[in-house]
Amino acid sequence: MKQVVAKSTITKASDTSQQFFNLAYNWSSGFDYKKRIKKIKQAKLVTNQVLANDYLFPEVGGTADYIDNNGLKSSSVV
Repeated sequence: MKQVVAKSTITKASDTSQQFFNLAYNWSSGFDYKKRIKKIKQAKLVTNQVLANDYLFPEVGGTADYIDNNGLKSSSVV
C-alpha cells in the first residue's frame, strides 16, 4: 500500500510541475505571455509568493510588444 501512495504522490507532483512549466514557459504571442500568470493563478498551481517572484516572472515593460514584433515563441519540454 505504501508504494501505491508514494507513486501516486510522485505522479501528482510531476503532473503539477509539468502543468506549471507548460503554462509559464510555453507561449507563442505577446498576448499568451501576458496571460501566463493569470492562467497559473486560475489553475491554483503555486502560491502568490511564487507568482510575485521577480526572477521567475520579471516585470519588464513592453515585453509582449517585443515578443510580437520579433515573432518570438517559447516552448519547454518537461
